[in-house]
Amino acid sequence: MSKKLVLEMTTANAKVTLLFCTPIALKRSYLIRSYRRVDDRLQQLAYLFTILTQTNPDLALLTNSPLCHLLIFYLQVYGYIDVLHEKIPEDVIEVDIFSLVDIPDERLLGCRNNELADIPVSLMLYECAEFYARFNYEYAIDIAVNEAKKRRTYHDYRRYSKDPIFIPCAYSDCNIASGITRKCFGSFMKMMENIMDKFMKGKEAELFENNLLELAKSGGNVPFV
Repeated sequence: MSKKLVLEMTTANAKVTLLFCTPIALKRSYLIRSYRRVDDRLQQLAYLFTILTQTNPDLALLTNSPLCHLLIFYLQVYGYIDVLHEKIPEDVIEVDIFSLVDIPDERLLGCRNNELADIPVSLMLYECAEFYARFNYEYAIDIAVNEAKKRRTYHDYRRYSKDPIFIPCAYSDCNIASGITRKCFGSFMKMMENIMDKFMKGKEAELFENNLLELAKSGGNVPFV
């Protein structure tokens, strides 16, 4: 049984909703975890982008789930990984939340493009920023299909027509990015442009200058967030 906890601030116009043990959320987490096992650079990119978002309060609505979906979609489009819903549909479409078992390693290894396995995360960070800085957001960011699809091709798309980013859930008809406001989206686009600008000027280290010690202590083992 799922539980919902709603927290409201009386001194500010803010509300947080926490969901516990929801079947859809469990399936999403299972899918994200499976993609992380396909290519562990996903967790490194997620960590780096989380550092950048934490320095800007306007990006607080870009939470872990939509961020991971954005990164997975980029990895799919650039050919780093396959679309699991098409490569191994039997493992990810009908997910039984009462008996979740990780997909065997040998099946996931076949979903990674080994020819791109040596591409450094730093280059991927720039690629991802460039991709979303130039992305046409009239299209969906759908990690369950291996094709570009416009929003209007989705059932009941009008519910999300005003959402700046449309990330259809692989297990429901909701928009995972529905919480992202226009203001948050504007800050997200500025962050993408800033990443590109720093790289083109050879100043990419400045993006993480306050976190270099932490990264050094981790020995390159970037934690998943």
